[in-house]
Amino acid sequence: MTQQRDTVAMAWRKSSECVNGECVEIAHRPGTVLLRRSGEPGVLEFTVSEWAVFVSALRRGEFDEPGEPRAGAAAR
Repeated sequence: MTQQRDTVAMAWRKSSECVNGECVEIAHRPGTVLLRRSGEPGVLEFTVSEWAVFVSALRRGEFDEPGEPRAGAAAR
């Protein structure tokens, strides 16, 4: 985990799915993707390769709830 003081001046991007200020944010630095929850201490740090695998799994629906339609899947 990265120290928060090391990330204060970074350019953070908020998710478009924020609710009442509760957001997930990401930032980039060379070779690394940082992830945090708005207003909470602590930052998770991933290599670019780890992040790519995670995002790919999200897109494939690997973290979807059983029985729920996959994100981006057409409703029938």
